Formats: sequence, structure tokens, C-alpha cells
Amino acid sequence: MVSEDSSLDVGKKTLLEKGFVHWEDPGLGENISMMAQKGSAFWTLDGLDFCMQNVLYEALLGKGSEAKYYGGSHLVDLPVEKTGYNFYSTPRPALDQAGLVGDDIKFKAGGGVVIFDALLRLEIK
Repeated sequence: MVSEDSSLDVGKKTLLEKGFVHWEDPGLGENISMMAQKGSAFWTLDGLDFCMQNVLYEALLGKGSEAKYYGGSHLVDLPVEKTGYNFYSTPRPALDQAGLVGDDIKFKAGGGVVIFDALLRLEIK
């Protein structure tokens, strides 16, 4: 059995060497097929909804950057509120009520890359 550290090292090496990491996701393939059958384009409301549910985001963070990632929040139906700058936020009490605890990440020595699900709740400090 491959250790978790070895898998992480392979993923990091692949990302550094090839510039991307990929994996198969039959559920995503089914969703894309359903969208194609409906004739929905990515620039429609259905397409936007699809992307919000199925796309990974990437954050490039510089030295000294701090963020809090609420692991598992992408799997929980949480309320959102529109902000004044065209983003949505989830009220802190909703995160607490769902039992979600944020992981504080600080890039002290240098920057870093975080690849995450589009529905994951996070707080950039």
C-alpha cells in the first residue's frame, strides 16, 4: 500500500513537472453529458450553476499569506449572503452550527498553491 505522504509527493512532483494534476471522476463525466444533452452552454445560467458545483479553484498565495480553509464545507448545504463585491459569504454562525472548524494556513517561508473545490468555504486574512 502506498503511504499518504508518498501520494502527496507524487502529486506535488507531477504538478511541478507537468503543471497540472488530473484524475478520473465518472460523476463529473455524467454531469457534463447531461448538460450536453440539455443543450446548455457554459455561459448560460445552467452552465454557471454547473461550474459552481464542479470546478476546482486555485489560489496562489505569496509569502506571509494567511487563510483559513473550512474542510468539508463543500459537502454541506450552507446559507450564503451576497457581498458588496460580487462574491458570496457564509455567516460564521452557520459554519459553527455545522460543526466546521477552519484550518489556519500560513505560508511563512514562501508562497504556495492551494487547489480547492469551488464550494469550499474559506477566509483570506
